[in-house]
Amino acid sequence: MKKILMGFALVAVLVTAGCGSAVSETPTQDKDAQYLEFVRDQDSSLRGVGDDLLLDTGKAGCEALDAGATMEDVLWEVARSDIDPDLGGLLLGAGVAAFCPEYINELEA
Repeated sequence: MKKILMGFALVAVLVTAGCGSAVSETPTQDKDAQYLEFVRDQDSSLRGVGDDLLLDTGKAGCEALDAGATMEDVLWEVARSDIDPDLGGLLLGAGVAAFCPEYINELEA
């Protein structure tokens, strides 16, 4: 779980420092493209992963938060999954920044 938190923290720092364009006010299609570009720039191994899988993973955290889950709940789900903790932190952190920025402060908590 510590590695996931570090991944979230990295994304939060990059986005709030202006290094990521994931939080801009843009239409959904543009947000999708910005998210995909951002995560692939951060981890080159994602260049061979399909867009749908990456988008679904990034949006899953937002869907859970919108449904009433806490950030801790989302982190535990990632920790219990088979996904690498660093990669999970990147995808979910960038997903929150891109698709549900209203939760961005919870990434920094």
